[in-house]
Amino acid sequence: MEIIKIINLHDYITEHFRYSEYFHPLLSPNDIEYDCPKCLIDGMEIIRKFYNISIDITSTIRPFPNQAFHFNGNAVDSICSDRDKASEYLNTFRDECLKYQKDRSSELIKSLRNVGVKGFGIESVCIHIDFRPDKNCPDKDELGMYCIFEWSKEKGSKVYHSLL
Repeated sequence: MEIIKIINLHDYITEHFRYSEYFHPLLSPNDIEYDCPKCLIDGMEIIRKFYNISIDITSTIRPFPNQAFHFNGNAVDSICSDRDKASEYLNTFRDECLKYQKDRSSELIKSLRNVGVKGFGIESVCIHIDFRPDKNCPDKDELGMYCIFEWSKEKGSKVYHSLL
């Protein structure tokens, strides 16, 4: 896994995202420098170009031990900048995941998988991508291991789906 060290918060890390968008304000000033898997940075750019809309990164690294992949900076959550299109953003991502599950026809999910994104999530207001250790992804596809989850409002918990 290639790692990018995030240090210069005002420069662009990709065509559409600044380093500062990968920095979580809960970190202390001494912790501004941290490693981010390049696949997540590339993945967010892929998502941005696929939707052709402005996207806000809402969460990357979280300095709390119970934050799973966010604790180590191995996850990114994002929402549509245009709140009127937020539902469409989530629904389209869900549809792309289902297309991939059905017949591997989703170019979005294929592109994300090709750069190394392993986990995909649809949460209450955002989509989630992550780079997770293989031991946390028991399901395999032709590119390796990964899983997808969707937040269930009715059950108040995450529901995991296999995309095999």
